[in-house]
Parts: sequence; C-alpha cells; structure tokens
Amino acid sequence: MTAFKILISVFLLGAAIYLLDVGAILSAARSIQGPLLVMAAVVCFIQYIPMFFRWQILSEGVGASPTPRQFLIYLYSNFLNVFTPANIGGDVYRFAMLRRLGRESMDIVPALIKERLLGLLSFFLMFQCAFLASVAFDHGYLYHKPVFLFSWLGVTAATMAFFCLPMLGGIFVKASEKRPENRFLRWLIMLQNSLRFGSIHRFLFLMGFSMTAVLIWIGTVKVVSVGLQISIPSTRLGSVVVLAELVRLIPVSIQGIGIREGAYASLFAGMGMAPESGFLLGAVSYLVLSLTLVLCGLAGPCISGLSTIALKGRKK
Repeated sequence: MTAFKILISVFLLGAAIYLLDVGAILSAARSIQGPLLVMAAVVCFIQYIPMFFRWQILSEGVGASPTPRQFLIYLYSNFLNVFTPANIGGDVYRFAMLRRLGRESMDIVPALIKERLLGLLSFFLMFQCAFLASVAFDHGYLYHKPVFLFSWLGVTAATMAFFCLPMLGGIFVKASEKRPENRFLRWLIMLQNSLRFGSIHRFLFLMGFSMTAVLIWIGTVKVVSVGLQISIPSTRLGSVVVLAELVRLIPVSIQGIGIREGAYASLFAGMGMAPESGFLLGAVSYLVLSLTLVLCGLAGPCISGLSTIALKGRKK
C-alpha cells in the first residue's frame, strides 16, 4: 500500500511538471526569502496552541492535566503524524501515554475521535464562511465558479449529516440495553459517546479553538502568498486553503503530496488565476508546515529530559 501511495505522489508531481510551466514556477520560487519562511513557520506554530487547549478540554475526563509536559507531548504527537498513514501516529502516541496513567481505552478513544470530528467540522464551517463572505463582499465571485459552488453544496450536505449523526446513537443505546454483554454493542456505545460534546456552551468553546486553529493556518498561507507576491482576496484564499485540506484527506498518496499541490493549482485555474502560482503557493505552504512539524519533533528530547529529571527527583 505504501509503495502504491508513493507511485501516486510521484505520478501527480510528474503530471504537474508536465502540464505546468516549470520555468515560471522556478522563477517565482527564487523570490522566496528565508525570513519569510521563518515568519510563516512562527505563525504556523501558533496554531498548535488552540489545538492543545481543545485537546485538554476533550481529555480532561481521562486525566491529561494542562502542564508544560502535556503540551510537549501534544507537539510531539503532531510530529509523529508525518510518518504514519492517515496521521494516526499522533493518536496512537497520545493513547499510549494516557494508558500509562491507567486510563481506560473506552474513555481515551472517544476523546481522540471527537478531536478528529471537531477538526473536520471546523474545515466545513470555515469553507462555508469563506464562500458566503465571497458572495456578500466579493461580488459573488466564487458563486459563479462551478468548482466552488458544487463544493459548497457538498460541504453543506456533509455539515448537515454531521449534526444528524448523534440522533442515530439512540438506536445503539436501545440495542445495548437488551444485550449489555455484547462487546460489539459496547463499541457502538463508545462511538456514540464520541458524538457527544456535552453542553452547547462546551461545544461552542471547542469549536472556537478549532476555528481559531484553521484561521491561523489560513493566515500562514496568506503570509506565504504575500512573500511570493501572489495577490488573492482573503475570502478566495480561505476557500482554496480549506478545500485543499479536505482533498488531501483522501488516503491515496504519501501525506497528500501531489494531491495538495495539485488542488491548489486546479483551484487557482478554476478562479482564472495562474495554476503555477497555486502550485507554488501550496508547495511552499506545506514546506513551512513540514518545518514546523520538525520543530514539534524537538519536543521528544524535551519530554525525555523532563522524565529523567522527575525520576531523579523521586529517587532523592
């Protein structure tokens, strides 16, 4: 499967090289400056702060107290996502760390699923906001572009389905009451719990952190676009960024390589802009993300250092 994904990534990048003006991409790439990458990386890193607070709220019931060590663990888990399919490495790492604290699997897994669902929903809502803002303040520009209009319809349907999912949980609850010893039904109940976010206030609080993180990522791409002298309204850029994120979730390539850059190029072309600019913007933005994740990886040695210090303190 990994070899197949590598082939897909290579094929997509090769297709981009064949179809796009490589000379124009390389010429624009020469304008990239080191300070720009550093500034974009700093902005990109900030997104992990609201994401961490979101995780703290979700995991408060399983004993993950908000300490500097927990923040380092969260950063390192994001670094591990780079090397695993479907970004599952970070989830496995956090699961293992909480299991060390003696927490139950049936409590940890719902928290991890909730985090994934909140992230997905935040992308849905952000795309809708960007699209509707374009309709209201950008002379309805995206409304007249088929790829964005149909994407908006699809995202709207997916959002409505998301809010309907908890209603189906009642079926599983009634079934479990009849046969509580059934292990399969116990897992169904766990999945149902994954769709419960508590009070409306708590849900809105969680969504606030999620939406903030998405806005910061869009801001990162905005910084890159300014550095590359790519002029694009924020509403259009927000739509492109979110759609590219949703497209790269398709698990057919290595970490979305080839798909994400191709998505930027295609969406730019759909807006009547140079696809080469879109390809370069996507490539540099995800390069910045990769650099940020490497920075997150430095949290690993810090965790080990803190553990060593704590162990020595206990011995004394």
